[in-house]
Amino acid sequence: MKREKNLKKEIGKRIEFIRNQKEMTKESFAKLINISGQHLGKVITGQKGLSIEKVIEIAEKTGYSTEFILRGNKNPETEKLKKKIIYIKNNVENIDETLKNIIY
Repeated sequence: MKREKNLKKEIGKRIEFIRNQKEMTKESFAKLINISGQHLGKVITGQKGLSIEKVIEIAEKTGYSTEFILRGNKNPETEKLKKKIIYIKNNVENIDETLKNIIY
C-alpha cells in the first residue's frame, strides 16, 4: 500500500513537471487529456492515479515517453530529438527576425 502511494506521488510529480514544461495551466492540461481539473490536482498530489490509457494519451500529446511518466527514465533518443527541435526552433526564429529586418 505504501509503495503504491509513493508511486502515485512520483508519477504526479512527473505529470506536474510535464505540465510546467509545456507552460500549460492545470485546467488546459486537464482539458488536453479529457479529465477534470480537480482530478488532475489529485493526480499531481498522488491522491489519485490515472488509467494506462490516460498515461499513453499524455505521452502521445506531450512527446514525453510512458517510461518517463511511469518510472522517471528518460529515453536518450527522445532527449536528442528534443534538443534538435529546440535548435531548429531557435534558428527559424533567427531567420524570421533577419527576414523582417531585410524586408522592412
